[in-house]
Formats: sequence, C-alpha cells, structure tokens
Amino acid sequence: RDQLQRAHKLFCEVVLDFECLYYQRKESRLQFCRQSMHALVHTVPETVRVGPGGYRSQWTMERTIGNLGEEIKQHSNAYANLSQRGVRRCRTNALAAMMPSLFPEKDLSAGAEDLGNGFVLLRARDEFHQVVDGEYGTAILTFLEEEEGEAAKEGWLPRVARWARLRLPNGQIVRSVWKEAKMTTVRPSRNIKYLYDKAAVRYGEVQFFFQATIQQTGKEHTLALVSVYSDPDPEILEESFGTVSRCDYFGEEALEVIEVGDIQAGVGMIPIGDDGAYFVAEKLGLEIDAMGGVEEDMHAD
Repeated sequence: RDQLQRAHKLFCEVVLDFECLYYQRKESRLQFCRQSMHALVHTVPETVRVGPGGYRSQWTMERTIGNLGEEIKQHSNAYANLSQRGVRRCRTNALAAMMPSLFPEKDLSAGAEDLGNGFVLLRARDEFHQVVDGEYGTAILTFLEEEEGEAAKEGWLPRVARWARLRLPNGQIVRSVWKEAKMTTVRPSRNIKYLYDKAAVRYGEVQFFFQATIQQTGKEHTLALVSVYSDPDPEILEESFGTVSRCDYFGEEALEVIEVGDIQAGVGMIPIGDDGAYFVAEKLGLEIDAMGGVEEDMHAD
C-alpha cells in the first residue's frame, strides 16, 4: 500500500506538470491531453478497487479468449462449445481455490531438499564436504563464531557441502557463482534482494548455498554466502524518484553469510560502465506471478 500511495502521488505530479507545461489549461491545446496521460491519475485507484492492471487489461482477456478458442472441438456449434469450455475452466479454477489438495504440487527434482515455507534447495551439490579457506572460509568462520558465541580453535577451517540453487517461495530460482561461473552462455540469476537485520534491504551476489549445524542449539541452518553490494546511491535514488538503485560491487572484499529465509527475491544487476557499478532491475509483477502460482522450472538445469 505504501508503494501504491507513493506511485499515485508521483503520477499526479507528472500529469499536473504535463498540463501546466504543454496544455496550460487552454482549450486551443486540448489535443495535447492524451488519454494515456489522464489514465495515470486513475491507475492506482483502479488497482485498489479491482486489482492490478495485468488482471483486467485487454491483453489478458484476449489471451484468455485465444486459449479457449484453441480448445474448441465441436466446430459445427463453435460458440456453444466455447462457452462450455469457459464454464469448465471456471469450475476447475474454483475447485483449485477451494480444495488445493485436488491439484498436488509438482514433484521436486531429484536430490532436492524441501526446507519448508516455500524454500527448496536444488542440485548441483558437492558429493563430499569441502574445506573452505581464503576469504570464503573467513566469512563462514566469522558467522559461526558469532552464532556459537566463542572463537574456533586456532587453524580450524570450516567444511561444507555446497549447493548450487535455491527455489524461493515466489517461484524464482536463485543460482550461484559456484556453478554459473563455469557456464559460457548464461543470463545471470545469482543476485538477490534480502533483509539485513530483518529490516533493511540489501543486495548481494550468491557465491553458494550450504548448511551448517550450530552446536549451541543443535539446529541446522541453511545459509548463503553472498558478496554484498553497496547501499544504493542516495542522490541518484532521490533524483530518480526511487526507481534507479545504483550499487557498487566489491567481490570477495564484502562477503557475508545470511540465512536463506532472509532472501526476498532474485534481481538483475545491470552493469553501468566499467567501474564496477550496477543498477538494480527487479522483476515487474513478481508479486502477481507468485499469487497466480507461476514458478520457474526447477528441472531445467
């Protein structure tokens, strides 16, 4: 709701500025008042009233009509057949909403581990636990010492079995540098948005996922080793009305271990020049996709 309120305020400012600059409230300039501009004033109120535009736009309806048309089997009485196909689909959707157990979820891919709350670890996975040294090992060791409340023995190095992928509750699949770095042609999907201290939003690049048991509690934690991007440039963020988040990448100089439960979504990090700067590209309509049950194919790789 906060996002909608801010969007409505900005839309109204845009329309007002447009009218004052080009239209100037003159009848002789009515041709400048396009319906696409005026529609901005109604976008947010209509979203609150009847839902997101993607659910009620003409393209959604046209797509549905096309899908139903493809199902016509009785061409001698096509319209009656079309209406019955529509009724059948409505009944199916109603049953799915009332009794989800009738429509079981897809089976997990081989070797996957369901973590609960919609999180699923997906292979590839190390066959054996590996010793982690260097900057990676230091970051993991620091996390474990903080959780245990005591320092590790001198010279001790963590051993973990790395996982390559994680499916999020919103249906996205986040990958990692561990496997993506070996692929020559790939659209990176290893960058994430996550909560820091359960409040602040941060962005990071996942190096790999792993599991570790905290001796103090005996509880196994599923974790991600991430390279943290800088906070978005506040000046650019303000000047772009909160739409452009410019972040700097520090690689192994900014490693941090986080709980996978803090991951909110996968994001794109688009390079800006050659100085290690990126801007954040979040998937539009992700919340709507999640509501509709859209998921990425976990069997793809």
